[in-house]
Amino acid sequence: MKFIVITLLAILNYSCTTYNPEQNIEFNKRKPVSSNQNDPFYGKEICNSDNNKFRCISIYKKDTWKSLFKDKTLRKLVMNLNRTNMPLKHRKWLIIPKDLNLNIEEYSPFPKYIKKTNRKTIIISISKQAYGAYDRQGTLIRWGSANTGAENGEDNTPLGEFKVYRKKGANCKSSKYPLPKGGSPMPYCMFFHKGYAIHEYQMPGFPVSLGCVRVDKEDAKWLYKFSPMDTIVIVQK
Repeated sequence: MKFIVITLLAILNYSCTTYNPEQNIEFNKRKPVSSNQNDPFYGKEICNSDNNKFRCISIYKKDTWKSLFKDKTLRKLVMNLNRTNMPLKHRKWLIIPKDLNLNIEEYSPFPKYIKKTNRKTIIISISKQAYGAYDRQGTLIRWGSANTGAENGEDNTPLGEFKVYRKKGANCKSSKYPLPKGGSPMPYCMFFHKGYAIHEYQMPGFPVSLGCVRVDKEDAKWLYKFSPMDTIVIVQK
């Protein structure tokens, strides 16, 4: 019974968003922004169009994630919406939800259900720069940001259906990068195809890696525990 209660509290903590109404007043004072067409960040189309669910706000030099979003769950939601976990000094604008009361699941870019396979499944979407994790019944359990390989013809994340064949915890490191001897940290790595893996790393909010799938530390740890060997990994456009 104690385990069930703790699990339910964890789910509620992940999905429910609370906020201070004064925060919304502060956001309303900020001028709407449009992104530059050359801007690499995910979501620039939203800033340049009429959208009922989102709006874009300008970022000031003094802003930090914690100063803007004191509630941890809301902060996680906005980070997910912008597909980033890096400091705000790297950005000039942010996508935020118009309704700050909605939970994180309401903004999932993935379907709630997929075909049942009796195996856990992780879907990586390159166009959406996000992952969706499904249980053995095909029900979406969690989604989050995922920055994939830089689309330059050399570092693209491979498309297709794969499976997790090797995992390593917090001390995982690359055997290849940086050249020539490797050693780059890849915490909570899960290899799914040759040298390609899902792992914790910085996410600027656009395809940027050498082919691996970058996720936030919290998500990397969760996915590592969620995914047994042979978990299906589907990488799609």
